[in-house]
Formats: sequence, C-alpha cells, structure tokens
Amino acid sequence: MAGSPTLSIVDYIVIAATLAVPLGMGVYLAIKGRKRNTKEEYLLGGRKLHVIPVTLSLFVTFMSSTSLIGMPAETFTTGFVFVLHVIAVALSYLIGIVTIVPIMHTLQVTSMYEYFHLRFQSPLLRLLVTVIGMFQKIVFTAVVLLSPAVSI
Repeated sequence: MAGSPTLSIVDYIVIAATLAVPLGMGVYLAIKGRKRNTKEEYLLGGRKLHVIPVTLSLFVTFMSSTSLIGMPAETFTTGFVFVLHVIAVALSYLIGIVTIVPIMHTLQVTSMYEYFHLRFQSPLLRLLVTVIGMFQKIVFTAVVLLSPAVSI
C-alpha cells in the first residue's frame, strides 16, 4: 500500500451531514412539540399515526446486524431457497397489517402483553409471556451485538 488511508474533506462533510440531519430534526421536533409532554404522545405518537408508518417502524426495528450480515451469508450458503424466507416474512408483515395492527389500534393497547391480559384476564399469563419475551430479547441482543464483533 502507498500509505495509510486518510479521510478527505468530502468524507468529513458526509459524516457531519449524517450526524447533523437527524440531530437537527430531533431538535426541531422537540422545540415544536414541547407543549405535548404526555406519555401517550411520546411513546405512541398521540395514536395519530397511520398503519404504514407503524408497520415500517416495526420492520426497521427488526433490521439489525444479523440481517445485514446474515442474509448474504445465508443466501451464499443455501442459494435461492433463502428468497422463500424473505417472501414469507414479507407476507407475514402484510397479514399483520391487515389483522393484528387494526385490532390493537381499536382496543387502544400498547403491546401484545397488554392484549393477552385483556383477552385472557390472566395476570399470570401476562407475566409468563413477558418473561419469555424478555428472555428472547436478551438472547436476540446478544446475537446482534456478537455478529459484528465476529465479522470484524
């Protein structure tokens, strides 16, 4: 190699813009909406969001290092078969848009745990499902954090 790689002025401008745009949007929206300080407004967007932004938010939440690193590796290993998995996940999102999201919106519930409690009237079931969900998220987070470390 000719020398150690360095960043040019264009690189610094791109990095600054990447950091400044979301920061500017956050500051603008915080100043604009400072009069609405309710928990429902902060966590649920005042329940005024349509189905598509909510669904896209859920989708992006599940995109992680495992998706970005694992999908190409899985496609390389299994070939075209992995496309069937992608199609199945897309169909499950569409089914969720049509079935689960409208039910939860109508019932004004914030999570599936709250829905289980309303549906089955069992605090024990809600606690059990919550513990299982927490365990699943802990394992998922461990994999998400380990994947980039292993690849690096």
